[in-house]
Amino acid sequence: MCQRRIPDWQIELALRFGKRIYARGSLYYFVGRRQVDKMEKQGYRGVEKLEGLTLVLDPHDKVLLTVFKNRRFLDRIRFKD
Repeated sequence: MCQRRIPDWQIELALRFGKRIYARGSLYYFVGRRQVDKMEKQGYRGVEKLEGLTLVLDPHDKVLLTVFKNRRFLDRIRFKD
């Protein structure tokens, strides 16, 4: 995800700690405040900037489609019709 300047280590942490959500035909991994707190408790430092990181994956192949940051996107994933 070089175009968005999101390094691989952030993607790996999002896959490990992010909240997994199946919605709208995709698999999302969302890193919110709780996930950041969990990472900090496990000894990771400098992870505050991951808050709002969202990964979109193909639900069947688990292929990463896109990555973006939006702290309020979790509400849109859950409640949009």
